Amino acid sequence: MPIDHQCFMQPIRQKNRESEESTQGFLFFDFECRQEDVCSDDSQAFQHIPNFCVVHRVCDNCVMDNNIQNDCDSCGQREFIFKGEETLSSLCQFLLNNPNFIAIAHNMSGYDGQFILQFLNNIGLPPQNVIMNGSKLMSLELNKHCKVIDSYNFIPIPLSAFPKTFGLKELKKGYFPYLFNTKEHETYCGPYPSASFYNPGKMTTEGRKLFLDWHNSQIDKVFHMEEEMTAYCRSDVDLLRQGCIQFRKLFIEETTVDPFKECLTIASTCMRVFRRNFLKERTIAIVPHQSYNPRYKQSVKALKWLRWIEQEENIVIQHARQGGEKQIDQYRVDGFHGNNVYEFYGCVWHGCPTCRPNREACVPGSDVTMEETYHNTMFRADHFRQKGFHVHEIWECEYEKQLKSNPKMKEFTDAIEIREPLQPRDAFFGGRTNAVKLHHVVGPGEKIRYIDVCSLYPWVCKYGEFPVGHPTIITENFGNVFDYNGLIQ
Repeated sequence: MPIDHQCFMQPIRQKNRESEESTQGFLFFDFECRQEDVCSDDSQAFQHIPNFCVVHRVCDNCVMDNNIQNDCDSCGQREFIFKGEETLSSLCQFLLNNPNFIAIAHNMSGYDGQFILQFLNNIGLPPQNVIMNGSKLMSLELNKHCKVIDSYNFIPIPLSAFPKTFGLKELKKGYFPYLFNTKEHETYCGPYPSASFYNPGKMTTEGRKLFLDWHNSQIDKVFHMEEEMTAYCRSDVDLLRQGCIQFRKLFIEETTVDPFKECLTIASTCMRVFRRNFLKERTIAIVPHQSYNPRYKQSVKALKWLRWIEQEENIVIQHARQGGEKQIDQYRVDGFHGNNVYEFYGCVWHGCPTCRPNREACVPGSDVTMEETYHNTMFRADHFRQKGFHVHEIWECEYEKQLKSNPKMKEFTDAIEIREPLQPRDAFFGGRTNAVKLHHVVGPGEKIRYIDVCSLYPWVCKYGEFPVGHPTIITENFGNVFDYNGLIQ
């Protein structure tokens, strides 16, 4: 690829028909877990163990049939219930037996998906194409059969808000005492559990009031644990399925993008909508990883070493920031003067045999081994010698040793200020809004005020100017900086 090649974000004009046609449908599921076994590494925490799961299966033929009890001519039975100690293994086996389906759970990233990932690793069947965001699991595939994604990444609202958001009717209203879900209470039938089993401390003030009003109205009623768990879990999966199907239908009708088949998050979905329907050719530039002006890529250490040689020998060396790197045949050299070639070898990038003894280790970001890159480096140096040039070379580790043993050299190089090329991504840093003092006792005449920081990001996106294409790089002969639109350092 040419050194001055310019990349642009590419429009997506055709949908990935092959990927879409290979997907048979969707599996919506939800776990209920018991929490009574104390964690081995934390006596204050309890292990979550799935003991109940509801799955709704839909394909393109039955996706709009809201009555999940109706069998489908194409995919057959549509509701499945797993319970007991084998819930997790039964669910994973079910997913493996439904190839080319996309499984969806609400908060899969932080909860349901963790159980699946742990189970697969325990049985020696590592998942494929795992995509993580920190400790959150964005997506995984079970033996390349079934893909698992998180609906919360598309619809970031609690499942309890689905009825109001999508105009849905809950199969089961009320609350479920998930802290009451223990082996001891599997067949419980009696008065409603006390309010503490519903963990009201985790609710909002308004939500807690609504819950307590509801709980007080259940005093004279009978609570049957197995029936209640089944009803609530089925209701949650029903809401999940109908809400996601409405969401998907709206997106496809308005944008032609199928969010669950083509994307992993609402952000990536919106970007795909933009690229498919609105992006024009050669408008949004992709900033090079090493920024612009690749000839400035040379390391600061190499430049300081060349400056030291210049000072000691009273010569002027041609290099990246002084006339540009000299090209000899297919190679560019770090420094050049007269008939002399100067090469500074970074130990990691050139495979130093002294400080990189593992010769089979790969150079970072590539599949080239240390031994291979060392061989290439020596071959390059021999090529210059065969051309009649005197090659002056130094390894990075040797340079560091010289700095320690030569105070004059260290003093000289430390005084050299070399500015790195401007990195456009650095403009994203800054903007501290966190509290720097979390507690303050008010003194005489003092008042504590609340200051709200309003983000201008939406305003900028709507009304601001965005650059089109790649920038013009100016490194000298500046005019008034206020006459330019761009970045400056």
